[in-house]
Amino acid sequence: MSRDNDVPAFEGHKPQARRLAEKALEASRAGDGTTADELFAEAERLDPQAVADVLEEDLATARRGAAAQRTPTHSPDRPASSPEAAALGRNAAPGQGFHSWAARGSTGAPRTPPRHPTRLAIALEVNGQTHAITVDVRTTLLDALRDHLGLTGSKKGCALGQCGACTVLMDGKRVNACLTLAVMADSHPITTIEGLAEDGALHPVQQAFVEHDAFQCGYCTSGQIMSAVGLLTEGRGTSDAEIKEQMSGNLCRCGAYANIVDAIRAAKETV
Repeated sequence: MSRDNDVPAFEGHKPQARRLAEKALEASRAGDGTTADELFAEAERLDPQAVADVLEEDLATARRGAAAQRTPTHSPDRPASSPEAAALGRNAAPGQGFHSWAARGSTGAPRTPPRHPTRLAIALEVNGQTHAITVDVRTTLLDALRDHLGLTGSKKGCALGQCGACTVLMDGKRVNACLTLAVMADSHPITTIEGLAEDGALHPVQQAFVEHDAFQCGYCTSGQIMSAVGLLTEGRGTSDAEIKEQMSGNLCRCGAYANIVDAIRAAKETV
């Protein structure tokens, strides 16, 4: 099933954030504090944890350089010339090194190395209601729906985005809730299987699935229905071939595919 999900993946920003942080180091060692400030701020915006990692690696290098200078093979009157010392700007004027800049910030105020938060407060707009919850940043939307909000209609199947049992609508588009972080859904309208019926009346797609016996064990049914609602809302499903293509991301291990196509075709006349 084709899915339109333009929410960027967090992990994709890490390499770029690392490169910017490393360039900030170079600029600071060259005495260009303004450029270093700008690069560091941009890296922090992309991925604070990547910046923290670069800082920690640089500090570890600094400690190794300091330990090398304390060995008896170096004269106390001889300036450090080890690669580590040169890389850390040991011969730079006081206050110009990256660690001095990183410790105090561009305004001169003391600062602590950035730390990636482990828990965030978010607002999930689910089925017309807003829920304020605090979740681990690694929590998937599926787990937030099931474990935090008690909406267990969305099923956990493969947890790899391959079976479609967890399909929900976000901003009206189909997404795999097992591959979407809860923090990515913050303030985005979410619709689950529990939100389709109105005033006790089944949604036309739900009714069509019942009438056409489009399920057997029922485990995949909520995902099948949400995908069907999504494709019909998008104006797709003009033919059986297109319905099959659009529903290809939803697996039915019981093999009710023919009846599912019949149900979607019938529902299209009433949606």
